[in-house]
Amino acid sequence: MKHCQQGFTFIETCIVFSIFLLIVTITPLYYSKLVKHFETEHFLQQLKSDLYFAQLYSLTKEREVYARFYPDVEKYFFRDPLVGYIVERKYPDYVEFLYDGIIEFKFNISGSTYPSGSLYLKIHGQKYRIIFHLGRGRFEVRKQ
Repeated sequence: MKHCQQGFTFIETCIVFSIFLLIVTITPLYYSKLVKHFETEHFLQQLKSDLYFAQLYSLTKEREVYARFYPDVEKYFFRDPLVGYIVERKYPDYVEFLYDGIIEFKFNISGSTYPSGSLYLKIHGQKYRIIFHLGRGRFEVRKQ
């Protein structure tokens, strides 16, 4: 007579269950860091896209575009004096624009920024600096 074993032993079940518990307890630790990373990347990408759009708008329409950041109400905008707002965006509460640098500038009809300088911000406690180069119409984002 053959004896067939069906199912799992208690030890096998405990090993699988402990591996599952280990994965479940470690995942939330990395999840919050991952969310903060993606929120930061998303905001910086959106800001860069808005800056490029405003610059391209000033070049194609041959009009100045004014940019203004309002840290008190967590909002920024790009405005064409003849048309009005071309971009108006609220930013999340984990983003903080600092008063250390420029808060207002414009894109000339050539696409360059005036005045040149830096815009400082803090995202999830990490400082960033957006540098607007003199007369070149270029900008870069640096982590501080």
